[in-house]
Amino acid sequence: MIPTRNRPEVLERTIAALAAQSLDKEAFEVVVVDNGSEPSARERARALRGSAAFALEVISEVRPGASAARNAGVSVASSERILFLGDDTRPADPGFLSGHLSALAGRGDGPPAAVLGGCVWAPGVEVTPVMDWLERTGKILDYSAMDAGEGPLVNLYSGNLSMRRSDLAAVGGFDERFGIYGWEDYDLALRLGDRGLTLVFRPDLIVHHDHRYGLRDSLRRMEAMGRTANLLNRIHGGRPGLATPRPTGVKALVGSTLAPLTMRLPVPSWFPRPVRDAVFRVGHYAALARGYRRPPLDDDPVNRGGLRERSPA
Repeated sequence: MIPTRNRPEVLERTIAALAAQSLDKEAFEVVVVDNGSEPSARERARALRGSAAFALEVISEVRPGASAARNAGVSVASSERILFLGDDTRPADPGFLSGHLSALAGRGDGPPAAVLGGCVWAPGVEVTPVMDWLERTGKILDYSAMDAGEGPLVNLYSGNLSMRRSDLAAVGGFDERFGIYGWEDYDLALRLGDRGLTLVFRPDLIVHHDHRYGLRDSLRRMEAMGRTANLLNRIHGGRPGLATPRPTGVKALVGSTLAPLTMRLPVPSWFPRPVRDAVFRVGHYAALARGYRRPPLDDDPVNRGGLRERSPA
């Protein structure tokens, strides 16, 4: 299940990596959900159907956000086992699909689980200083609380994630109130954990993250995460131990005021790493605080959405 928006070249590379899988091409289907692309990008995605060596469906979902797109894709999928990828997270090895399939099928009578693979920057993608910082600090993907193998379901990342459709349906699918980037995976992890699912972390099942971030890109992403952190904290109210930040008080006020300035500050690559790290840390906190203080996203339960009954695409 792959949501996409205005990245046809990246999507095409991901589809090519799926075509190179060792798993029998009749053993899997791919559902691509276009989520508001420009007409030219949407047509390029649809054109992939004619050349795919496996079952490939391309549908459109007008409701904004990856949560709505993923729910729409799962709702037309025919399989009980679902693998989520991003359009920019392509399998790194021909045995990738087989690995996810065996990890799910090998559960036997054990408790239900979600299978999470690893993610590294794609070969050929320029790793900018801010991308290096995001990776080292866990601000892009944080695997620090996960040990290889089975353990508690502390978090999920839907760029490389598989699970049973029935488990996803039991918790209502992804929450579509997360209509912008950030925290929808953690929200799902909380609800799946409440249902008793465990996490099988397979860092050997790797995807290549085909995405370049500059500083401004990363700060915009962090501001969006501030808005969705605010939403998650309101949705999960009194739940103890939430990992979402709560940037409030004087520090957050100062940070949110400085956020527009940090967007414009140059951070030359010749700065010593400790200096760059400090600038990145301050800038990202400021962007997070600014997002957290912006007008809140709608938390009305009526708008949470969810999986629909399976239907033809």
